[in-house]
Amino acid sequence: MHIVFACIVGFLSGSILWSYLLGQLFYDVDIRNYGLDRNPGAMNAFRAKGFWLGASGGLLDALKGFLPASKHKRASAAVVLDAPSVGALYGFCIAHCGNLKWKAGSALSLLEQDK
Repeated sequence: MHIVFACIVGFLSGSILWSYLLGQLFYDVDIRNYGLDRNPGAMNAFRAKGFWLGASGGLLDALKGFLPASKHKRASAAVVLDAPSVGALYGFCIAHCGNLKWKAGSALSLLEQDK
């Protein structure tokens, strides 16, 4: 049951689009309108409003996969399945890539492979 809960927490954490939310909250801008790919990620946040929005969105996007996995690994080191990482990756890909172009999940999956 603990693995299922960790996977759900990772999924919910991964599905938050921080760059998009920060752009909407602080700048009232839809960052998907910038760039050719219409991606709600950190690069289009850089294009839309510059360094601070792009850097803060990119940092929060990286932490949303790292924090649930690191918290889970400290709580139960014997678990072989890295449930929060898998959940965060799928949550990120589903929320971030509504048109099922899974290329955007590659950065988060590379971050998770180092553990």
